[in-house]
Amino acid sequence: MNLFKNILLPVNKGMDVSVAVKKALELKDEKARVCIHFLMYEHKNYLHNFFNYFNRKRATSSNNYNKLFEESFYRLKKEIAEQCENCVAVIDIIPQKNITKGFIKYINENGIDLFLFCQRRVKHRLGFTKKINFDRIARQSSTSVLSITPGCLNHSVKSIILPVGSFIPEKKIQIAIAFAQKYNGLIHLITMLDNADENHSKMKVDIFYKTYKILQECGYTPQYKILSKYESHEILLRYAENVNADLILLNPVKKNFLPTISVNAIVDFISPHSHLQVLMTKPNIAS
Repeated sequence: MNLFKNILLPVNKGMDVSVAVKKALELKDEKARVCIHFLMYEHKNYLHNFFNYFNRKRATSSNNYNKLFEESFYRLKKEIAEQCENCVAVIDIIPQKNITKGFIKYINENGIDLFLFCQRRVKHRLGFTKKINFDRIARQSSTSVLSITPGCLNHSVKSIILPVGSFIPEKKIQIAIAFAQKYNGLIHLITMLDNADENHSKMKVDIFYKTYKILQECGYTPQYKILSKYESHEILLRYAENVNADLILLNPVKKNFLPTISVNAIVDFISPHSHLQVLMTKPNIAS
């Protein structure tokens, strides 16, 4: 598997676009034409009534930021062209009120294969990134969603965590191998078992072993570990810290009321100074 050809960077004051550009250039496909999409979000005033007074204030702030970014876009475009002969940069805007739905529509129409963002930390829970459902974006499109921090720049991906559940994650295996090839990294294969469900645990162990064999046949002998409490992202992050992981590969979670491991939840726990990246992708299930 090659790396990425159509990379989408969301633009808003809640995102650090300069860091995302550097990572996009690092992860671009070296052999193909690459397009980096800068996508802004425009608030719209739908009803002129009392309740939209505060929406209009937020819209003014967002649209002012968009104007400032448009002025700096040509500088970014020039920097990209200087560093990458086969790269082009485009800028666009989502007019929809539902930002997650707008992203999904744009991704599917433009063949985006990587949605890459670097979230600025906010002091309240009503920031721009709280409005984006990253799991839904990965679940309802063919793109991979990558969360990064400024700490990941100039840091090779030497340690990759590949969690395995109740099926062989073909696409995650391909991505893990692509990163391992690019950075000469080590793959850590893990599974998480619920001791209360013996039959399900046995099935997971079988899939775990089959995935191990696939990686071996591809020339990679992974480290491996069996953990408990599948629903706990704290367990996964603790293991990532213990092995000094640089990248975690996840599946998007389905909408339900059960505790699950999601990108939104994990990103909130990661320090801006950490080099840990989280990539989520909809799996191709191997038989």
